Parts: sequence; C-alpha cells; structure tokens
Amino acid sequence: MRTLIIAMIVFAVSGQGTAHGLWNKFAENPVLTPTEMDAFDAAGAASPSVIRIAGTHYVYYTARGADGVSRIAAARSSDLVLWEKLGIALETGPAQRFDTFGVSAPEVVQALSGYFMYYMGFDGIRWRIGLAASTDGIAWTRVPGPAAGGAVLEQGPPGAFDAVRLGEPAVLADETGFRMWYSGNDGSIIDRIGYAESTDGVTWIRVAGPGPGGCVLDRGPHGYADGGVLSPAVRLMGGHYRMVFTARHY
Repeated sequence: MRTLIIAMIVFAVSGQGTAHGLWNKFAENPVLTPTEMDAFDAAGAASPSVIRIAGTHYVYYTARGADGVSRIAAARSSDLVLWEKLGIALETGPAQRFDTFGVSAPEVVQALSGYFMYYMGFDGIRWRIGLAASTDGIAWTRVPGPAAGGAVLEQGPPGAFDAVRLGEPAVLADETGFRMWYSGNDGSIIDRIGYAESTDGVTWIRVAGPGPGGCVLDRGPHGYADGGVLSPAVRLMGGHYRMVFTARHY
C-alpha cells in the first residue's frame, strides 16, 4: 500500500503583543490547498514566498502537479487569508537546462528593476539555484546565470558542505547588493546552511563560514536539530539578521 502525503500552506501570526519567538496558528488553516480541478497543484502546495506588490499580497509556491512535476505557481490576497490562485508563474525549463525537470522553493525579492525570483531547478540528477525576473510580479522571464545549465549557483567543490546538493534560497536585497542563505548537502544525511553574496543578483560568490565544509549554520548537538538544518528564512530586524529554519531530528 502507498501513502500519499499532500502538502498545504498554512498561516501564523506574531506581533508585539506576543512573547518573543511565539507564533499563533490561524484557526482556519490551511489558507491555500491543492484542488483536483487545478492540475498544476493537484498533488501539493508548499514552500511559500510572500511579497507585497502595489498594495496586494502575492504568494509564490511550489505546486506539484498531477503529473508529479514541480512548478512554481502564484496566488494573490488582500488579507493574507483568502487567496485567489493565478496559475503557474514559472514552468519547467527547456531541454539541457539546470531546471528542465522541475522548479521549486521560490524566493521573491524586490530589485531595482522590478522583482527577482530565486528558485531550485532540477536537471534530472541534481538541484541548483536559478533566477527569473519580472516587472509586475505576474510575467516572469528566466535570467541566465554563469553556472552549469544557466543556474546562478551550483554545487560546491569536493569536501564542501554543499558538494552534492543545494537549494531553498533565502535572499535579502538592498542598495549594497544581495545576500543569500541556502541549504546544502555533502552527500550525507546531514543538511547545513551556507551563505553567498552578489552585487548584481546574478553572479554569486560563496562566503565560507566557520562550520564544517564552510557552512554558516551547522546541525545542533543532540536534540531538535541534530539531524540537520535547512530551508532558511532571513529578515533584518533591529539591526540584526534573524533566521528561521527547518530542523531535523533523527
């Protein structure tokens, strides 16, 4: 017997009236669910990235179709609770690209010329990180990068924490450039988080951290994160960078 797990997107809030680090789940979760009539996300909706454009909230998410292929879809909302699906925002790439067989885990940020979407792309063997651009948040165009297959960031060298796999980018942009935190794996069962910088958002330079293989955040000691850390989300708050991440425990 097979077990089918379908991902959905839920909502939580945190504010000045709550304790530091405390989030309250919305009572009417989930707020965005797969539906059989929408073939592009019939098998799952996950990995949301939310941005406000001209007073409207847009969410970009991994949509797993009935065909088993991951694409990036979009929806919009005025209140973050009721969402109108807009369909596929980014399809899989053409032949011989790094994202020919799947795109997922979008991260959308505002750039000087509009909006940049960083995402994971799959070539049938490995995942890499790519880029698409938009002036309105609706129509997206791929931006070729300098890495293999048009990616903007590919695997690290042998011995690096990201020598086999990388993905789930979290990006911040300001007048000085772009900063990216991302998940990496060296072929073991342990995921770690790394960091890279760019002046234009297209060409990236890794910044080695103090952790194993150059990561900036290693797995924790025995406890909730001893199996690895991945899928970072980073915000600049009060002059300090704060990261929320997924922790694995084995």
